Amino acid sequence: MRHILFTITYLSIVMNLIKAAENQLEVEFQSHGVALSGVLFLPNDYQAGKKVPGVVVTGSRTSVKEQMPRAYAKALADRGFAALTFDFRGWGESPDKIPYLEDPKRKTEDIVAALDYLATRDEIDAGQIGGLGICASAGYMSDAALQSQYLSSLALVAPWLHDMPIVEAVYGGKEGVNGLLALGKQAAEAAEPVLIEAASSTNDKALMYQAPYYTETDRGLIDAYDNRFNVASWGPWLEYDAISGAAALNKPTLLVHSEQAAIPQGAKKYAAKRGDEVELVWIDGASQFDFYDKPELVAKAADAAADHFAATMEKCSDWVTTYSRDEARVWTVIDAIGPLADLHEFDALGRLYAERVEYDYTSVFGGEVELKSSAEQMKQWAAFLPGFDLTKHTIWDIEVEVMGDKAVATSKVVGDHWVDDLYWKVEGRYRFELIKIDGEWKISAHQLLLDREGGTRDVFAAAMAKG
Repeated sequence: MRHILFTITYLSIVMNLIKAAENQLEVEFQSHGVALSGVLFLPNDYQAGKKVPGVVVTGSRTSVKEQMPRAYAKALADRGFAALTFDFRGWGESPDKIPYLEDPKRKTEDIVAALDYLATRDEIDAGQIGGLGICASAGYMSDAALQSQYLSSLALVAPWLHDMPIVEAVYGGKEGVNGLLALGKQAAEAAEPVLIEAASSTNDKALMYQAPYYTETDRGLIDAYDNRFNVASWGPWLEYDAISGAAALNKPTLLVHSEQAAIPQGAKKYAAKRGDEVELVWIDGASQFDFYDKPELVAKAADAAADHFAATMEKCSDWVTTYSRDEARVWTVIDAIGPLADLHEFDALGRLYAERVEYDYTSVFGGEVELKSSAEQMKQWAAFLPGFDLTKHTIWDIEVEVMGDKAVATSKVVGDHWVDDLYWKVEGRYRFELIKIDGEWKISAHQLLLDREGGTRDVFAAAMAKG
């Protein structure tokens, strides 16, 4: 009898393992020429041929997919979602020539690539895709929501969202920040990567000294964890602003946080910029590290995220259109122009354009069509756009036609401009020509066709004076 019971128990365990393996698919996709390793967790009751909502899940600074992202991906799969986790470029099982670099821009690009990939999966309803970012990657996920037409709903768990005032408060004021920036600059210029331990209970030179979770073998200190930090990360990490882009985001967002977790003031700043489109869930007594793997907290956060996704993805699915990859990437380039210009992110804005661009604003200002470098145009915009008290460029009704390595995009646009008591509004249509360079779409021609305007153009002289 005991032998029979043992056999039945053994077979049950084996069947459960087989079922778990069927619902955990090892996947690979490309991001900027690098193969990223991921795992796709399918719902426990998934049936072949069915399309289900999908979520991309990302973790804390220096983390790999087997740590807290896995815990939340499995929790979401238990709640009916397909959840993709992956290793960023240079981390875990996604090797790159630049290893262990905590660069928000680079990691945001990888998240956008993950969303693009998830939308192509046969198991996924491309009209219902969300993003769940934990700790530092909450900011990256929020930025990806600005860039990706697939990400329709956002959940941020224990979000580390900082701007420069918070950075200075955390890292020893201006003097402390400048010291770390100097180390980062020196490391970035070194012939070989300068690496330190990410976490240690004995090495006080580690990035995180005696930090819970990362230094505990039954929690985050697992074999898959690289436990490395590239010192060249200090520049992109400290100068990153995870909060400023919140005002431009128009996708439903959930924040799950605690007063006892890391920098709750950052989450509050972010929420204030989002206004009515953000839902806050505060859990008393939860530490930052507890959110990573404590079963009761993971369950609470996953429940909140699942409810949020179920409610908001359904609403968003009606207006999320499935595009080809090239159409989606062109759409994303055009959609990013307004927020980047309004936030004065001219380096990022310049990367949307080819080296030489034809600019046609003759319908507004007269003169002639200009052919000039994108760098020159960015300098021109940077000379006067910051002089406005506020600008708001709204671009919508984007239509894209792709013809091999060339594309044409059109849209409607409204530009609002304020300086003191002066105001000017322009309404019209954009027409863009784009070319594909090394796999990325770049704008080669930018035309504004004026429909109507209101207010006063005196706003420009005032902006130039202030700028």
